[in-house]
Amino acid sequence: TRKESSAASDVYKRQINMAQGKGEESRIKHWKDFAIFINRVDRILKATSQSKPFISIEWPKGCTYWNDNRVLKILRRYSLTRVLLDGCAYGLKAKYGKDAGLLMKKPWCFATNMKSLIDHARTCSGNHPHVECLDKNAKLSEKYTKLLCMFLHRCFACDHHAATQDSDSEDEAFHVAAPAVISVGNNTVIGTLECLKHHDSLVSQLRYESHSC
Repeated sequence: TRKESSAASDVYKRQINMAQGKGEESRIKHWKDFAIFINRVDRILKATSQSKPFISIEWPKGCTYWNDNRVLKILRRYSLTRVLLDGCAYGLKAKYGKDAGLLMKKPWCFATNMKSLIDHARTCSGNHPHVECLDKNAKLSEKYTKLLCMFLHRCFACDHHAATQDSDSEDEAFHVAAPAVISVGNNTVIGTLECLKHHDSLVSQLRYESHSC
C-alpha cells in the first residue's frame, strides 16, 4: 500500500542519514589523525633540518593530502620535488580475481629532495595490459614491491654516498641510508637493523650497484 511504501521509504532515508552521519564522523576523525601526523612530521623535519636530511614523502598520486596547506608548506620549505612512479614499472601485480598475475598501474607520488629518486623514477612503459587496482588488490598495493624497495634503498645509498664522498664509509652509508620500513610480499620488516639482517642478499646487491651511482 501507499502507507507501507511511505513507511519503508522513511526507514530507508533514516538508514541513509545514519550511514552518512557515521561517514562524516569517520572523515572528521581521519583528518584529526592526519593533523597529528603531519604536525609530527613538521616537528621532526625542523629538528633535523640543520643536518640536511634526505626527505621522501609518499602518497598515491590522487590523494587529497597533496592539496593540504600544511603539506604544501613542507614541500615549499624544504624544496621537495614531486615525482611519479607507476606500480607496473616496479612489478606490482594483482593477486586476486580473474586477472590475477596482471600488472597494476598504481600511480605513486613521492615528494623528495633525493636526486637519485628524482632522476631515475620510472613510469609505465605502455607496452603491457593492466588490471584495475580495486578491492583486495587495492589493499595489496599498499605494500611496496621488492623491486621498488630495492630502488628506494639504492636511492638513499647513492645520495648518501654522493653527499659524503667517502668510500671508506660505505658500510656505514648502508646502515644510515636504509629506510626504516621495507615490505616484501606480505611480510613487513620494521627497523633498519632488522631490515639489513633479514635482507642480506638485497644489501649485497645494493653495495655492488652503488659503484655505478
